[in-house]
Amino acid sequence: MGTTDGRCERALVELGPLVVTGLAYDRAAGEKARAVLAEAGLDGRATVYDVLDHARLPLVDDSVALLVVESDAPGDRAPAADEITRCLRPGGLALVNRGTWRQLTKVRPNDIDDWTHFNYDASGSDTSRDERVGPMKSLRWLGGDPFQDDIVGMRTAAGVYVSIEQNHMGPVSTFPPEGAIVARDAFSGVVLWRRPGFYVRSRYGFVLDDKRV
Repeated sequence: MGTTDGRCERALVELGPLVVTGLAYDRAAGEKARAVLAEAGLDGRATVYDVLDHARLPLVDDSVALLVVESDAPGDRAPAADEITRCLRPGGLALVNRGTWRQLTKVRPNDIDDWTHFNYDASGSDTSRDERVGPMKSLRWLGGDPFQDDIVGMRTAAGVYVSIEQNHMGPVSTFPPEGAIVARDAFSGVVLWRRPGFYVRSRYGFVLDDKRV
C-alpha cells in the first residue's frame, strides 16, 4: 500500500512463490509502477491498482499474508488499523510506516480448526471444533486440476491446505502411477510448494501436523 515506483513489488516477487498486489494512492504513481513491472516482465505476477477509496482496501477478508503500508506522507489516506487487520489472514503480518516502522500480527482466532486426517484428527471423528464452518454461500478460491480424487480428500493445518493432484494410474496400465502433493495457503489458494512422484492409494495415506506432511 502506497506504491510509487514498483520496486517493492518487484523485490517481493523475486523472493519466491508470492502473488503480489501493489496499491497506489494516485494514478500517476500507479502508472509508473506498472511500467517498471512490465519492463521487468513481471506483470501478472505483480499487479498494481489505483486505490480510489483509501478507507476500504480492495482486498478480500482474511487473505493477505504480508501487508506493507508505506508512504512519506500518507495522512488520512493510510488505512486504519482495523482495516489492516480485516485484510490479514490469521498469522498474517503487517509492516506499517507512519514515520517509524511498526509491526502488526493477526492472531489466529480460537474458533477455527484444522483437519489433519481423512476423518478430522487421530480420533477418527467426522466433526471438527470449527465454529465458522457452515453452508457454502460463496467461492473463496479455485485451484487444482480436473482430475481430483475425492476418495483421498484434503488436509489442512496451520493455515496450509494440502491435497493430492493428478492421482491416477496413467493413460494405460503399463504406465507408472502419477501423483503430486500440493500445498496451498488455505486462505488465498496460492501454491506454496508442489512435490511430484507420489501416488496415494488409500484415503488414510497421509496426515499433517503443523510442520510436516
